Amino acid sequence: MTLLEHTLKREGLDLKDGDNLKMGKGDNYLEVSKENGTPRLRGTGTVWKDMVADLFGKKLESEAGKVSYDYEENVIVFASGGAIATSADRVGGNQEINHEFKVGDDTSFVPHIHWFQDAGTKFEITLQYRIQRNGEAKTTAWTDLVITANDDNDIYPYVSGTLVQITSGEPITIDCNISDTVQFRMARTDTLGGTMNVLFFDLHAEVDSFGSNGEFSKEA
Repeated sequence: MTLLEHTLKREGLDLKDGDNLKMGKGDNYLEVSKENGTPRLRGTGTVWKDMVADLFGKKLESEAGKVSYDYEENVIVFASGGAIATSADRVGGNQEINHEFKVGDDTSFVPHIHWFQDAGTKFEITLQYRIQRNGEAKTTAWTDLVITANDDNDIYPYVSGTLVQITSGEPITIDCNISDTVQFRMARTDTLGGTMNVLFFDLHAEVDSFGSNGEFSKEA
């Protein structure tokens, strides 16, 4: 190794790899293919991105259920006392695993609910999810996750008025590839009374590329 190469590597730029240029140190770096210029993010060099699911319009209003719309505010209104097993009490959606997401056996997605919080407003949402893998048999079972609005899960402290709040749930770990589908459905299942106004639901995940190497596949 020349003095220049040693200096560049010490500063986080590795030119010696036969296949890639690397910028960073240890296992955490930006990698650029010498063959085709494709960039990849490795280790803690990844970034985060939202996979947003807009709930509005996902369900017709039902007077018998616990879900309605406020068309002036463009929000879904959940009344308390719902049941996840009752279709009239829940909303749902399907989201594709985007090509830039880090995928594999232990892909982690963090669920978030974006909503309007007023004084004293609390809730419990039961979220059910399942992954549909392309080219494989349909997954029939749903996995339950309870998301509760409290000081631990709310991202912003409530002070006064109407706060635009984000409430986080426990990470969801799934085995997936790009273009697979995450299905979800949710209902408000507490008995706290009052109403909850929800803007949308999203999943946060790590991004390790700008896209995928192939149309339907992503190299490790």
